[in-house]
Amino acid sequence: LDDSTLSGNVASRDGGAVYMTDQATCLVKEGSSVLLKSNQAGANGGGIYATQHSQIMVRGTNTQLVIDGSPTSPTRSAELDDIPLSINSGKRGGGLAAFLGATIVVDLGGVLNLISNWAYNGGGAAYLADAGTRMDVHGTNSGLTVVRNRVFAPQQSVGGGITVGASAVLFTTAPSRYYKNR
Repeated sequence: LDDSTLSGNVASRDGGAVYMTDQATCLVKEGSSVLLKSNQAGANGGGIYATQHSQIMVRGTNTQLVIDGSPTSPTRSAELDDIPLSINSGKRGGGLAAFLGATIVVDLGGVLNLISNWAYNGGGAAYLADAGTRMDVHGTNSGLTVVRNRVFAPQQSVGGGITVGASAVLFTTAPSRYYKNR
């Protein structure tokens, strides 16, 4: 992806804007900025759904992936159908969902921003599950921002920011900011 905006996409099941499977690779071109905004999935990954050893790569100076649901915010809702379409949303992983060995790599100066995404069951910003699934954010010039993400189901809510399920890994050595997720 090269200086792209993916906006207003809807999937009845997974991957509102991007659906990746079978070892697919999504590479944000070095030095470019990619924005995913106002996308919705009926199940997993309002912005991006990655599964079966797929890779999301955000590498290099001035390279960023922004999955941003700002500015609209529902005041209160118990149903995913009530979430406005002007935000990234899904049942699990409002911004992104990764399963079955999918990997997200942010390094060499790359930046991942997960802002104001909404999920019904878990992982307002991101949902990671299954063995081999991981998010790695490395390097002093790289970064991870997870701000103002939310999960709706009060009895079942897990991970307003990032949910890391059984056998999945979140590993960051880069400067990271987690703020006002619930």
